[in-house]
Amino acid sequence: MGYCNHRTTTGTADITSQDALLCLQEEVESAVRFYYDTLSVLSHAAFILDKNGNIKYVNSCAADLLKLSRADIIGKEFDRRLLGRFSLSLAHELLSAAYSALCMGVTCKKLVLGGMVNEERFVGELTVGSLRDKKGALRGAFLLLEEKTQMVLMEETLSKTSLLDRAGAVAVGASHQLRNYLQSVRSIFQLMEFKRRDDLVFREYSSMVYEELDGANKILTQLLHISRWQDLRLAPLSVNEMCHEVAQLMRVAVTNHDILVEEEYSEDIPLLTLDYFRMKQVIVNLISNGVDALQGKGTIRILTKYDFNLNQAEISVIDNGVGMDEDTLKKIRAPFYTTKEKGSGIGLAVCRRMLADQGAYLKVDSTFGKGSTFTIVIPEPEGAASVKPLMPLDEAE
Repeated sequence: MGYCNHRTTTGTADITSQDALLCLQEEVESAVRFYYDTLSVLSHAAFILDKNGNIKYVNSCAADLLKLSRADIIGKEFDRRLLGRFSLSLAHELLSAAYSALCMGVTCKKLVLGGMVNEERFVGELTVGSLRDKKGALRGAFLLLEEKTQMVLMEETLSKTSLLDRAGAVAVGASHQLRNYLQSVRSIFQLMEFKRRDDLVFREYSSMVYEELDGANKILTQLLHISRWQDLRLAPLSVNEMCHEVAQLMRVAVTNHDILVEEEYSEDIPLLTLDYFRMKQVIVNLISNGVDALQGKGTIRILTKYDFNLNQAEISVIDNGVGMDEDTLKKIRAPFYTTKEKGSGIGLAVCRRMLADQGAYLKVDSTFGKGSTFTIVIPEPEGAASVKPLMPLDEAE
C-alpha cells in the first residue's frame, strides 16, 4: 500500500482538498496495483469484468490459456474473447457463470468444467463471484479458473493401470489351466487326424479347429503378459537393426498376401538403453495390427528418426489400411476394446505398459479410409550418454 507524501509548506494540518484528493488517488492506485500484482502470480487464470461484461484485467496465466497477449484481451467483451477459443459447451458454462455474477449478484460459486480450449482437452475448477463497492452496488465480477487437466489425466491413467492389474490377477488364476485344456484338445484332434488321414473332409474341419485353438491360446498368452512382468533387461540397442529384424520376419509372414513392407531409417540414431525383448514385442504387435488393417493388400512402412533438440527417438509404423474414426481413436486407449472380430483388445494395453516400463510412450494418428500411424516415442534421460552405432545398417548386414 502507498503512503501520502504530499504536504503543504504550512504543515500537515493545512492539507488542501486537492492534496487530499491526490493522496487518496495514490492510495487507491497503489491498492489496485497491489491486488493486480497478487493476481499476476496466481497459477489460476484470473479475469476481472466490469458491470457491462467487459474485461478490465487478466493475468498472464489467463492470457496463456487463451493464447493471446494481455493487450489483445483487456477492454474486449468477455464473450467474444471466449467463443472462438473455447468449445461451445465450455464457453456456455463460463458465460453462464459470469452472467449469474453480473446480473444475479452471486457471491461465490465453484464449478467443475470440462471441454476444449484451442482444440486441446481442458478440465478446470471455476470460482466466480460479484464485486461490490462499500454501498453494496454491483461493480463487476471476478472469475478464477484453476486448470486440473493433468491431474485428471493422471487419475485416468491410474484407473486404466488398476484395470490391467485386476485383469492380471484373473489371468494368473485361469490362464495356465485353460492352456492345458486347449493343448489336450489339440492333441486329441492331432491323434484323430492321424487315424483319419485319408478323410479330406475331416482334415478340412480339423484345420479350422486348430485355427480357433491358436486364437484362444493367443488371447491367453497376452493375458499372461499382463500378469507376469519380468525384470527389465536394459542394454544399449540399435533400434534400426531391431526394426530391420522385425521387418524381415513380417515379410515372411505376409508372403501369401499382396502386402509390401518398406523401411526408412535415419542413420544418425544413437544406441538407446532399452529392453530388446519388450521393444521387439511392441513393434511386432503394431505391425501385426497394421497388416490386419490392410485386409490382404497394401503397404506397411517402418520409419525411425532422432530429434537431437528434444533428445528423443521415434519409431513409426504406418499403414494405408482402413483407418479409424475419431470415436474409435478415443476408445482404443481402453483395455479390452477391439475392432477385430476375434481380437482380445489387450494388445495395445500391453504395448503401452511395456513402453511405460522403459520410459517411452505411444502416439496414434489415424484417418478413416486412409490409414493409421503408430509412433513409439523414446525420450533419452537428461545427461544420458548416447553412443552412435559402430557401423551403418547396410554394412552390418
